Amino acid sequence: MSFFKSLFNTLTKPKKQIITVKPTMPEQTSYEYLQSLYKQYGATWNEVNIFGIRNEADQDKDIFNDYIGLAINGQVYLYKGTCDPGKYWTEQGGCCGDKAGVAHMCLGFHSKIWQVGIHLPNNPNVAHEALIQTGNTVKIWRDKHRDYKQDADDPIEVGYFGINCHRSNANGVTLNIGLWSAGCQVFSGPVNFLTFMNLIKASQSYQQNKKYCFSYFLLDNKQIDLQKLGIS
Repeated sequence: MSFFKSLFNTLTKPKKQIITVKPTMPEQTSYEYLQSLYKQYGATWNEVNIFGIRNEADQDKDIFNDYIGLAINGQVYLYKGTCDPGKYWTEQGGCCGDKAGVAHMCLGFHSKIWQVGIHLPNNPNVAHEALIQTGNTVKIWRDKHRDYKQDADDPIEVGYFGINCHRSNANGVTLNIGLWSAGCQVFSGPVNFLTFMNLIKASQSYQQNKKYCFSYFLLDNKQIDLQKLGIS
């Protein structure tokens, strides 16, 4: 082969195409996604992270269509519940003789509000261990017009209103909110609630301090990519 022919073959030989493959980032876990939400909205991330996901639709149907969740030890647990009061107390304008409008917790981070205690200790028919509002004040709005939505003139208050986190019926899953919530965050099923409380009580925070105050982060479902938390 002549020098010129060899040079021609070298210059015209197809070059191998080099493809650079970028490493794929591992998929964000639901735990990591929740951490990012806390950071995005300025909420404080702790060992025990209790949160609620409110669905404002169909409140007048008196159904458990919200989620109450717990993030702990790298895991996220989600349970059916309500983050809003039921139809009965809405139509009554509140409970305990206060007719200014039933209480709804405001969206956002409520710092150190709950301690482990007894919900309604003076009523033996429904008294049970729960998270009770003895730690700090909470921010609420009152449904003055009894229309299941926050209007511009609905009062906003900060204080101790007995906004607890508890279960509904002890004997099985409850379908309708009924009398179970006048503003409390309420689980629809007793088994899920027991699991939730056991996880909280097993935490280092609680084991080291039985009077530990737990925080709560309430979000609207429109603020969240629900699929990243496994909610379809």
